[in-house]
Amino acid sequence: MSSIPTQREIREGGTYNKEINFTSFLNDEIIYFDSLMNASDFDSLVGRYPIRETNLLTPVAKQCGFIDKKRYELNVIRVIKNNSDARNFVLSLLGGAAEVLIH
Repeated sequence: MSSIPTQREIREGGTYNKEINFTSFLNDEIIYFDSLMNASDFDSLVGRYPIRETNLLTPVAKQCGFIDKKRYELNVIRVIKNNSDARNFVLSLLGGAAEVLIH
């Protein structure tokens, strides 16, 4: 059974209702998040919950001793430019895109 109406159902008109159980969804997500944390699977955490798309960077920046998010980001960029280990790590996360960016 499809969770979206078919073209025929749309043409025929009427009402379409969809029920979403947010409690179940949230509980499943919390369990998954906790499993990633317990496994120290930080790659999967960052991939699933991109920090730049949240407001978390500001408190992270402050906890690291920076005045604001902008200065934190500038320092991260500086470290990546000047530290070959950091640069190689970041490039390894980009997969094949790294080759395109470098050449």
